[in-house]
Amino acid sequence: MLIDLVEILTEDGLRLPGGLFTPATPRASTVDAVLIISGTFYQDLWTTLAARLAEAGYAALTVSARTHAVDWIDLHTTTHWGSAYQTIGQIPLDYNAAFRTLRERGYNRIALFGHSIAGTRCLWYAAHGPDPALVAAISSTGPSFSETTFAPRAADLAATRARAEALQAEGRGRELIRFDFPQPNAVLTPESWLDTYCGGHYDVRRWLHRVRVPVLRIECEREDPVSRPLIEPFWGDFLQLAPPHPKHRKVVVPDADHYFRNGLPAACEAVIGWLDDLG
Repeated sequence: MLIDLVEILTEDGLRLPGGLFTPATPRASTVDAVLIISGTFYQDLWTTLAARLAEAGYAALTVSARTHAVDWIDLHTTTHWGSAYQTIGQIPLDYNAAFRTLRERGYNRIALFGHSIAGTRCLWYAAHGPDPALVAAISSTGPSFSETTFAPRAADLAATRARAEALQAEGRGRELIRFDFPQPNAVLTPESWLDTYCGGHYDVRRWLHRVRVPVLRIECEREDPVSRPLIEPFWGDFLQLAPPHPKHRKVVVPDADHYFRNGLPAACEAVIGWLDDLG
């Protein structure tokens, strides 16, 4: 396989790094490339998956979206980006640019992969005017944030929301603040916290019916105690809530934790097996 470093230029002028893994022998399939947007493009999890995909005949592009890391500075504009500043409106900018990069290289049948919160973002993108080259989506351990999810801690949700709204009213909406709900010691801006947990954007029930491509849902058998309450309330009945499709599939990776320790080879084979089965 060949591995090329690439730069993805977004509509708002942000330059995102990536790695393109090109197979020696492309596979004739419904999918000719997989776009992996989850964390940093060189993270071992995603380079391992990308390399295995290329070995199986699928091109793979790993990309560091603007939400990678907690806080980083774009030296061209001195703007701060990162997961601490994430809002739902940033998703199409990065994803569209990555799709365009693949299409410029001749790939027109693309599957989108995301893990953890990016596993929810990839479905949100699929439901909200995605690039026409999107033909499949792979959501790995993505959560759903809603009043139902947070019902056991409704008081904590209300108190944290009031705090975030007060900080935003004081003009501190893009200031880094530590929040302990829904996860402890999380550093992000009040603007981002409100957009993520109170905007309804990650309430998958609101828009999952708009996803028109086949979906592979991956879950980990040994999900960690912090992530599990945010994942399980929704995803148990995912296949019943999504629009019917004969190629929808849910896979539970045995013995794997949230980051596929003890389960990465099995997760890679589950992705490849599903892609092969698409035809």
